[in-house]
Amino acid sequence: MEKVSVVIPAYNSARHIGRVLKALREQDYGRYEVIVVDDCSGDSTVEEVNKFKWVKLIENKRNLGLSKSMNRGVKESSGEIIITLHDDCVPLSKNWMRKLVRTFRKDPRIGIVASEYVIDFEKLNLWGKCFSYAYWLGADRKFAKKEGVEETRLISDKCDAYKREVLERIGLFDERFKFANEDTDISMKAHALGYKIVKNNECKVEHVLSESERERTVLDHFRKAFQITENQAYVFMKYGVGFKIDAAFFIISSIVGYFLPLYLIGMYLVSIPLHKFFGFFGVIALAAVYLVRPELLSNNLLGAGIGTVYLLAKNAFKSLRYFGYYRKVDLLIPITLFCFFWDLAAGLGWIRSILLYIKKELVP
Repeated sequence: MEKVSVVIPAYNSARHIGRVLKALREQDYGRYEVIVVDDCSGDSTVEEVNKFKWVKLIENKRNLGLSKSMNRGVKESSGEIIITLHDDCVPLSKNWMRKLVRTFRKDPRIGIVASEYVIDFEKLNLWGKCFSYAYWLGADRKFAKKEGVEETRLISDKCDAYKREVLERIGLFDERFKFANEDTDISMKAHALGYKIVKNNECKVEHVLSESERERTVLDHFRKAFQITENQAYVFMKYGVGFKIDAAFFIISSIVGYFLPLYLIGMYLVSIPLHKFFGFFGVIALAAVYLVRPELLSNNLLGAGIGTVYLLAKNAFKSLRYFGYYRKVDLLIPITLFCFFWDLAAGLGWIRSILLYIKKELVP
């Protein structure tokens, strides 16, 4: 039986870390250790963890971020299998760990096994419900009925099991990623080394966002958009993964349209290979303007107008998913508007990311 090391990066998680550790204590797997790496929390996270004497606690002397914290935990671990589990993800079954480990035995090429994370949608506050349509928090557990094991391109990010040899060959987590994108980076590196990544849909954890102090207000969620996109330009240039790149195109096309309106068509054509929906929408919108009101083609706000219509339409379709699941209309407008402004924040984060990429990667 392989020894398992569960590494939990924790930050201001006093409200929910206890639930996570209790669920781990109840696992029916025989050989495992749990390591919590506290990243300079400002609440009573350390005190909560200390209630569980069997848990190894590592305290960062300063805030290091996600990847550095996970690497500290991995370096202190001794298991052949390493599970990285976020501090707000609660295993939903006593055999969660055992099923994760057993999945590796299906194919020697499997290097990473992802869990499925779910949410209890009804427990989320208004902003949390809207946020779940702007950024994937997990499926509502009442609809998460999928079973079995499937191959996947990316890890789940919040609850993944690794063979130790995989992490060691990769060189652990890239420490430039303080908030996000370490999942894309390590997935691509694992594939490059010939490992398979699979998801076991029977290994579920609940993402208890509703209990977190980190994301309780609308400003917390918009700050999240800025954080998530901090290294997005680097990830795009290295792997071609462009999360929310259409939001960046919205910002850029608005600027181009204001100062150089005649260059808008070139902007949309260039964006088609990178985000076909945004690019084709822009081209079709310009053609419609040309046919109906050609004098508007020189309007400095045309780019911003087309981008606004695109983002509103895109997020209105997202809100229709809510109606499809719950047959309610109460959140259609809040979801649309929240996702619209969240995309704007992500677009600004992209612009910052581009500037950071130029400064760090291109400037001698």
